[in-house]
Amino acid sequence: MMFSQRNGLVPIKVELEGNSISDELRNGLWSIMKIFVFDQLSSNKSRNWDEPVDEEGFYDWVWHDFFKQPIDTRPGTRDGFMQVNSALLSVREWFFEAEWMRQLDLVEYTAAFNSVAIPAFNRVFKREMSAYRFVDAKIVELSSEEEVKEIESVINNTDVTRPSKEHFKKALEYYGDRHKSDYRNSIKESISAVESTVKVVLGDRQTTLGAGLRRIEELHGLHPALKKGFSSIYGYTSDAGGIRHALLDGDLKIDAAEARFMLVSCSAFVNYLIVKCR
Repeated sequence: MMFSQRNGLVPIKVELEGNSISDELRNGLWSIMKIFVFDQLSSNKSRNWDEPVDEEGFYDWVWHDFFKQPIDTRPGTRDGFMQVNSALLSVREWFFEAEWMRQLDLVEYTAAFNSVAIPAFNRVFKREMSAYRFVDAKIVELSSEEEVKEIESVINNTDVTRPSKEHFKKALEYYGDRHKSDYRNSIKESISAVESTVKVVLGDRQTTLGAGLRRIEELHGLHPALKKGFSSIYGYTSDAGGIRHALLDGDLKIDAAEARFMLVSCSAFVNYLIVKCR
């Protein structure tokens, strides 16, 4: 905490900031992009890059793939030669004028070229009390560091099966899409990850989540209250107006809070099952 905050001269943030980007966060994100991505383009070592990319190829790709503009209209080209400073200034100008969600799009896009930048981005998000974090190379809105760690742990857990991880990755994508979040399908994928894990730990691909939890209770001493709680959550996703059926008028309205709860809870429960059923 800085001097001005300790002495009450500048307000201290106490809530995570979502659906916006402060000037301080925007500046910090740009600095990380410049250090880990743009400055690396001119380095002969390219020591941090996931794949070697030259300067001209990188800006061509950004113009074509991110901005989706005709490649021959890219700024920074004169008489067939690449002018790096001009290209960088064009991207910088766009970044500081774009809407906050598009700014995060560029951050996510550039991080795909150099995953080493992700921890640095997360430090800036944390420093500025942002609700956003990178999880599995995707920027998502979460409410605490504990939530981030729980989801990351299940994706990185070597004991978790590939199908379960794929369900969680899809749940993250549906939840974290800043242009068109799909909370209903995010919940479907989260609960499907649990069901997939139950099938694996029991060695029974035909079982359902409800029946599987009853067998785990019998075989491994799953606490009845815990089983009942998760069975109720499964029922919430499976009833006539619930999550796993076609959407009809008057059905449940799903928001970000419910999708986040399911994502975090299902991640924690899968980690628990892996340890419990060894």
